[in-house]
Amino acid sequence: MPELLQQLHDIFTDGQSTDHIALLIIVSTILGIFIAWNASPWRSLLAWIATFSIQFSAGSFHLSLSDLFILPLGIGAFMSWMRSRNRGFSIPLPVTMFVILFLVWGNLVTAFTLGTLPKWTWLNKDLGLIALVIPYCSILILCRDRSRSEKLIQTFVSAVSIINFGGLLLYVGSLFLGFQSTVNYGGMRFEGFMLDPNSYAGLVAVTAILQFSILNFKPKGGFGTILQLLNCCLLVTGCLLTLSRGGLLALIAGALVLVYLTNARSVYIVACALLAIALAVIWLSARTDLSTSIERRANERDNIDSRIDYIKQGLQMYLSSPISVATGIGIGTFIEESPRYFGDQHQIHNTYVWLLVEGGPLIFGAYLLILYRSLKQNLWIYRHVPSLRYAASGCFCALITIIIWCSGVEGTYHHHVWILFAFSELLWAASRQSVVTRQHVRTRRDFTQSYARAF
Repeated sequence: MPELLQQLHDIFTDGQSTDHIALLIIVSTILGIFIAWNASPWRSLLAWIATFSIQFSAGSFHLSLSDLFILPLGIGAFMSWMRSRNRGFSIPLPVTMFVILFLVWGNLVTAFTLGTLPKWTWLNKDLGLIALVIPYCSILILCRDRSRSEKLIQTFVSAVSIINFGGLLLYVGSLFLGFQSTVNYGGMRFEGFMLDPNSYAGLVAVTAILQFSILNFKPKGGFGTILQLLNCCLLVTGCLLTLSRGGLLALIAGALVLVYLTNARSVYIVACALLAIALAVIWLSARTDLSTSIERRANERDNIDSRIDYIKQGLQMYLSSPISVATGIGIGTFIEESPRYFGDQHQIHNTYVWLLVEGGPLIFGAYLLILYRSLKQNLWIYRHVPSLRYAASGCFCALITIIIWCSGVEGTYHHHVWILFAFSELLWAASRQSVVTRQHVRTRRDFTQSYARAF
């Protein structure tokens, strides 16, 4: 016993050992907090949706801070589903078709075409899709009531807005104070805490549309309305500073549809927001070389021409034989074969062309069914459930934004796309409950009135 006490005394009095113990205590504390937080799958979901827009590079595979929560989120959601008496959860048929066809059919065609399954296919595409489907299913399991669904939408908007605000502070600070910033891409292009400005443009454009819809249909009044309007300006500013052509066009398309769906008041709100954003961009341009970057980006033809070349080559590969027309060339085949034509690896920067070329008409059609289902659901909710109109109109216009944005990027593997699909399902489930309850109340009222008239 005295020898054990002497050993412990030596460990704590040794400087290097003390550092190790301090590090061990810190790591154990962080791990303990992480485990305690994830004891509730609902908290895991909130943490996931609050951190997915913070990314890190791992070679060709992009990791997100939210990936830390995928495993406990998936396990917790599954256990919650098993304990639930009402196991009404089911993945929508178009989503089931898309996932099964992608993971089975797409891989078989790739293996048959290339004679092997490349690392890009199973790591970036297969595992990447699974990492998106797990949170998607978890959202549908954990948000069965309307209050949680609305809270999750609010968390999404708030989290992206806060991260966007922090990124803009670093962006402006790097321009005027000269320190190195991690939110700048190629000098003047803003990318937030993600790894690609085009991806970030799509995210903040979707969030801006949702925020505009909340501001129009569910205003807080007073100071809260001013904060929401300011947040709209900051989100649109973040989108514009990415200098993403596709992101700007997508934002304009979504905003025009939203103005059409909302009342006249939204026109004045959009006008005020655009005026504030224009003044901010002019102010930045006058004090930095932002105007030069915008002009260079606008006149940049090489990037556009190269993307057109990728699309042309992909379509040529797809149309090369009747078999490839029916089956596609296989998931990941284009990027493996692209060095033969362009010298190095490239992707097709168009979601629809990429899905058709590599996945064939079956996978492409399943994806279009997912989009159609989500659009149809939100439009029905907008027309028939006034209390959810703010969320339905926001999701509908955000999906329009996604449709336009996906024409310039490979958008299937972005978190906010699948989050919007999940939101559409949540709102659809909540609206059906609302309609059933309303019909039940109306039936009881009619029965009571008929009974009273009879006597």
